[in-house]
Amino acid sequence: MLSLETISQWINSRIIEKEFKESLAENLSRLCSINTIPDSDLRKTAENEALSFRMIQDLISDFGLDGVFKKHPISPLIRNHSEFTLPHYANSTETYANRYNLIYLWNSPQRTEDGRKIAINAHIDTVTPYLPVTRDGEILGGRGVCDDKSGCLVMIAALGLLKEIEEKYKVVPGNDLTFMFVIDEEMGGNGSLSLTLNNDLKSRYDLIIVLECCDQQIHPANRGAVWYKIEIPSKKIPQPIILAMEIIQELEKEGSVIKSESIHPLFPQCPVQISHGILGPFGEYPSRICGYLELKLKLKATYPELNQLIEEGVKSYTEKYGDKTKIINRETGRVKLEKHYDLEQHKDQFHLKVWGSTGHMAAILENDNAITKASFIINEIIKKHSDLDISFPDGTIPDPIILEGGQGFIPTHSLNQIKSRLKNAMLAAYKNYAEWQGLSEQPLEMTFEKLHNDAFDGNPDSPSMIDAIKCAELVGITIRRPIQGWMASCDARLFAQMNPQMEIITTGPGKLEHAHSDKEQINISELAQSCAMLTLFLLLHTCSKNILS
Repeated sequence: MLSLETISQWINSRIIEKEFKESLAENLSRLCSINTIPDSDLRKTAENEALSFRMIQDLISDFGLDGVFKKHPISPLIRNHSEFTLPHYANSTETYANRYNLIYLWNSPQRTEDGRKIAINAHIDTVTPYLPVTRDGEILGGRGVCDDKSGCLVMIAALGLLKEIEEKYKVVPGNDLTFMFVIDEEMGGNGSLSLTLNNDLKSRYDLIIVLECCDQQIHPANRGAVWYKIEIPSKKIPQPIILAMEIIQELEKEGSVIKSESIHPLFPQCPVQISHGILGPFGEYPSRICGYLELKLKLKATYPELNQLIEEGVKSYTEKYGDKTKIINRETGRVKLEKHYDLEQHKDQFHLKVWGSTGHMAAILENDNAITKASFIINEIIKKHSDLDISFPDGTIPDPIILEGGQGFIPTHSLNQIKSRLKNAMLAAYKNYAEWQGLSEQPLEMTFEKLHNDAFDGNPDSPSMIDAIKCAELVGITIRRPIQGWMASCDARLFAQMNPQMEIITTGPGKLEHAHSDKEQINISELAQSCAMLTLFLLLHTCSKNILS
């Protein structure tokens, strides 16, 4: 009988070899050199996805266990499903023509009765803006190295390690494995949704592992998230940017109330937050923290007076979110944020530049949202200067002004409850603004057509969790206790909703604070550890105890 310790000792010696780590770095760099940010050029989007899948297929064919590749077209049935997300980049009936998920099927030649059938899932799509690949020693940078092409590489490398174990020890996983490389996770999960509707595929697994940037931790639950969108008709509302700031303030208040109500044993860190990603021409993505906002201000105030009001607004903001100009980034040794704002005077106008630091909305406490900060500043100015006139830097105000962002929540609240609460907060803000401006018509609407992920929780003491933690610790990963839910949302929730009795695990290398940021990065040694952990788990959790002890 082969012991788990024998396998783990070999794996631990293998993953520290220079050749192994360099192969990881090279292959991840190649995968990330392909821009897989979906956009309106659907032909190019499909071509780049296909190019990525061909690279993945070649790597597995060259080094991994022998299996079968399947191209799974995106099912048209998803359009009628409640979990379908309208692709924000291309609202077209042809959005998914010639596009697909890549599935790799490996069938065990020695199925065991007590072994589990496992699926593993990771996504190839990334968010804007594209960042080229860089390397600084053990640190690989660039868009996708953390979220989530590292997850794809963990699957590829695990197949390679399993092949080596087969050759060395004559042992393979004791049940079938299904590897899912999917598209469109970032905008709502339509790729994985299509897979959950495929009954033939569903029969192949009774446990799924979703690989994401989890800092190598192992989670039985996910936070939920919903993206909102508000269109403010500038031609119907005086000073619409001020109204946008009032709405942001009211959403912030409601978000704080939701957070105070969110008490759950798997989420003691309470990852409940609201983040505003886009306002007019500023911002790139609803769930990417806005790092810069510029406004043109007209009011009867002196420079020193206005500057003092701005300082008071910044103080109100930092009292709630912390002062990132005084927090040292442990990775760079520098402050997280150089300054909060710049103020320039041009005759009777002022240019206000508000600075923040970007990142995933789930890492809002580690970063700094320029849109939110601006709302605190404008709130202070309005108290003293009701004559304030605001436009964007070029002096124009688009019609409509688009405000977009996201609200994170945990299983204490349902998705519908969160939507209702956000909508009511927006209406409350408009009601107060309408009374101030003497408006009667209510022309605002909040929509949730983009990402709308419910939260879910699982059993932290399940057999799968116990085995996963054991395997992680055998390869040198420190698992923090008590076990907690993941602080972000991903495709794991789709599998949890479609299969309520199925065990769902979310894990993987990379830190959430680096995802969606301008400093996206991955540590190569941690990436190698995650490859080892998955390899060991696929053996332990599929093999009979008579084969692997």
